[in-house]
Amino acid sequence: MNCHGGINPGATSHPGGVITTEACTSCHGDANDWSIPSSDHFFVGKSDRQLCALFANFASNMGYGPFITSHIEGDELIKLAFDGVMGGARTPGAGTPPDPPADPPPKNHTEFTRLAKDWVNQGHGACDIDGTITQVERVDVDSVFQMAPGTTERFREHATRSVTVSLTNGAYVAHIETTGTSVIVLTTNLTNAAGAPCSITITDSSVFSGSNSGPARVTVRDTVLFADTHPERGETDYRIDVRLPPEPTRRTDTNHLADNCGSTMQAVPPETKTTNWRSHQFTIEGHLDDRRQPRVVGGCDKVVKSAEIGRLLRLSESPCFRFPDVGNHHEPWLMHHEGSGAWPDGTDIPHQVLTTWNITYRRSP
Repeated sequence: MNCHGGINPGATSHPGGVITTEACTSCHGDANDWSIPSSDHFFVGKSDRQLCALFANFASNMGYGPFITSHIEGDELIKLAFDGVMGGARTPGAGTPPDPPADPPPKNHTEFTRLAKDWVNQGHGACDIDGTITQVERVDVDSVFQMAPGTTERFREHATRSVTVSLTNGAYVAHIETTGTSVIVLTTNLTNAAGAPCSITITDSSVFSGSNSGPARVTVRDTVLFADTHPERGETDYRIDVRLPPEPTRRTDTNHLADNCGSTMQAVPPETKTTNWRSHQFTIEGHLDDRRQPRVVGGCDKVVKSAEIGRLLRLSESPCFRFPDVGNHHEPWLMHHEGSGAWPDGTDIPHQVLTTWNITYRRSP
């Protein structure tokens, strides 16, 4: 956690406020070439599944062998962490008053490495049981916009859609659950006929949900993602195309009017409708460390915006699902189905998409 977002090196306990290798090594003398990872590799606030997706993506891109030997087992900074003396920032027993004793983690480095090797060698670096693909979309936004002089709009949306695709009796079956709420509160400040201040507030609320199970189509095939930068690994790339069954949803829209200006406006009656959405497709991009690997496994936890769909994203923009014709080709289902893709001012709403997979690999001809 100290390396992956658990502390802020710019805080008062870490003087200087600039995150550089020099700033770290000026105090942590034993930690050579210390650098803070990018924010997408922070551990703080992540669930078990999100952490596993992060590890699986990092390991599959780095290679599961190098992930163990070069990082978990061989990284000098990780070794130093298990000494428990804060990277040389203190020397146990030295100083006046004396520095506190070493405070290593409960597990030693050897046991930590063994667990990591078990995950790779026996668990295949997977986050799911064999024959499973999961994808969870989440939207959780709340903001206020000044639409015009005297008029504000508050927009809130909270929605979740979970998909589990399982291999049962030789066939893939998908189970889909969707739930969400969307609230728009439009407030306009006016003056009434007597010239006194007044306001009109219109609240539009939508509640939607859906559930369905049915056959899914899952196709695994070779592709070439890193041929330009990693020609030696290009042929080990793969894609998984997943087509889900149609999805029915039920949505109820209500309108509430609070008018103390004496206008003639009236609230709109509630309306409930059912929509049978067509089957949705998403594509997973992944990389095999060993062509003999019997399964394709991995994870991706990313934030998606509408304007980025269909673009080739840099690693600094997205750690996974970056390619316009593969993982970054299809927009999240919530984005333009029951959910919203943009704020009232037209800027993109961020959608979190967490995907994990572990299925048998059959090389296409």
